[in-house]
Amino acid sequence: MAKNELAKAENQLMLSPDQVELIKNTIAVNATDDELKLFLYQAKRTGLDPLTRQIYFVKRMVFNPATNKREGRATIQVSIDGFRVIAERSGKYAGQTAAEWCGEDGQWTSVWLKKEYPAAARVGVYRTDFHDPLYVVAKWDSYVQLKEGKPTSMWGKMPELMLAKVAEALALRKAFPQDLSGLYTTEEMAQAEEPVEARVETRELPAIDEVEPNSTRDAETYPDGDPGSVQYGQEDIYTCTVCDKEITEKVASYSKQKYGKYLCFDDQKKENK
Repeated sequence: MAKNELAKAENQLMLSPDQVELIKNTIAVNATDDELKLFLYQAKRTGLDPLTRQIYFVKRMVFNPATNKREGRATIQVSIDGFRVIAERSGKYAGQTAAEWCGEDGQWTSVWLKKEYPAAARVGVYRTDFHDPLYVVAKWDSYVQLKEGKPTSMWGKMPELMLAKVAEALALRKAFPQDLSGLYTTEEMAQAEEPVEARVETRELPAIDEVEPNSTRDAETYPDGDPGSVQYGQEDIYTCTVCDKEITEKVASYSKQKYGKYLCFDDQKKENK
């Protein structure tokens, strides 16, 4: 893509050169010029702000059977807040029902207090030109994100919240197809992608005994799920088998050798107690 085309996309979005550079370095990491242009176009079309994480660029490592290799695949995802902003701007959004959940018995409740995971969640969206709310149901088995057969960190800790986000996103897109067609949230997209087992990063890693416990990025920094399944550089980064935090290859190797599994520093300390 010619540089003047990229500059035109940046100007249409009314971003300063510094803001575009910030997006390249922190949000659309390792995006090609064409991928960055598409990302900026989608941000402009939706009116969402990449710098507030209403919309973000994700590059996942997926297996390509044609080349028999894992390759980066770029996707553009929107947070649930971004969906709400788009619906509000339509001028026809009239609110939504409170989320409800049910178990295998199919009995809906407005609060989920059971220890087992909900079987489904539903949310209804109102439009000014609708007589009744448009309900959509999201089933747990269809959207739960699993790792080694167990729900990942956020889905395990807040199952009712994560499933309700999926139901809300489905309902909003069905109620506003003109505005939300082709846009998906992280909670929806994870099931469409192969799991990311490793990421790479260009920084040089310190020795095991030099790494501070806070040096790994906490996935809970992103309440809507970690958008960072990105190909960065040349060194694999693994995840803790207990809490799903990212750990470096050296930490993974050390914990695997000592404890028989991949553990972050916090969970290594727990093993030592």
